[in-house]
Amino acid sequence: MLATSVKLSRLLFLMVFLITLAFSQKAEAQGFFQFGQNKVNYEMFNWRYIETDHFDIYYYDSKNYYIAEFAAHTLESSLEQARMDWNHQINDRIPVILYDSSTDFAQTNVIPMIIPQSVGGVTDLYRNRITMPFDGDYDRFRHILQHELSHAVSNDFFYGGSLQNVVQNNIQFQRPLWFEEGLAEFVSLGWDTDTDMFMRDLVVNANIPQIPQLGGFLAYRGGQSVWYYIVEEYGREKIPEILERSRVTRSVQGGMRQALGLSMSELTERWQDWLKERYYPEIAKRERVRDIGRNVTRENFRGAFNTSPTISPQGDKMAMITNRRGYFDVVLVETSTGEKIRTVVRGEDDVDFEELNILNPNLTWSPDGQRLALSTRADGKIDIAIVDIDE
Repeated sequence: MLATSVKLSRLLFLMVFLITLAFSQKAEAQGFFQFGQNKVNYEMFNWRYIETDHFDIYYYDSKNYYIAEFAAHTLESSLEQARMDWNHQINDRIPVILYDSSTDFAQTNVIPMIIPQSVGGVTDLYRNRITMPFDGDYDRFRHILQHELSHAVSNDFFYGGSLQNVVQNNIQFQRPLWFEEGLAEFVSLGWDTDTDMFMRDLVVNANIPQIPQLGGFLAYRGGQSVWYYIVEEYGREKIPEILERSRVTRSVQGGMRQALGLSMSELTERWQDWLKERYYPEIAKRERVRDIGRNVTRENFRGAFNTSPTISPQGDKMAMITNRRGYFDVVLVETSTGEKIRTVVRGEDDVDFEELNILNPNLTWSPDGQRLALSTRADGKIDIAIVDIDE
């Protein structure tokens, strides 16, 4: 009875999905979801594309041709390594849609959701299509291209074929975030300084979770370290074996057990021991932060996301970005007490500060300590704002 109920539930889900998809396609054809009507659009783009052996790379304006050309070379060369890691040849061509800035990317209707700053690119499952911006950093651009390519190859490997197979297989086998995003980070970066720093901090603070509990940002950094450990300990040839056995068993735990001979709890224990052996020797050499400093945001900004701190030239004030009220604001804090002095910028609900740059520290003081400079997005453009702290 239970097996029959599960089959009926899957069939019902498939029917609802296909009906919804058909309606969406009909609505799009009739103009309900036309470009520019779901999000605020500031520009119209004159789209062109490059064909390579395996990709259709879309770009706009002739000045962006070199970005598309760079993407073409990166993706084709990266696909060779992906073939070995997945032991798989992709079935269909992969569309790649490139925007030449994050502000242009935020206007896309290829992706229906509102795109936050933290999203560097998206690969949608049902069309297996990569959409992403170029932010001016070619190393980061290469990394995200390779990261999104790994998702596209993985989608094709696990769920490729007809639309029915995509839906059916996705119901039967959900890949954990640490497994999917961690692998994408590993194949695109290997091991990098930021992840090394992040994992060291977890070990130093005795805060290493179990592998199945690696969620949110930890799914990326922690998942990357899990795959790095597996490759270091068992060799890179274990990647395609784990992927194949996971696909066959429809279970990551089953795939790990068959490929490595370890349960998830055993793999977690070995991974944690490896991290401790790697970072414990550094603990004895480090000063404890509480012995040399004080947390000035713990009492008054507990539970908020606080970022981009910068001390005034006189040392008596600190400016930072915080979402304590639910929106990101720029506030002044008394360094001696940690108490809030005032809000300098009410971000996000102010038309001149629609979005603050929370991922890259961007606040700086004038030499006299009377003004702050910061980057902001408004009217589809990124500007530099200079704010008097006393107004």
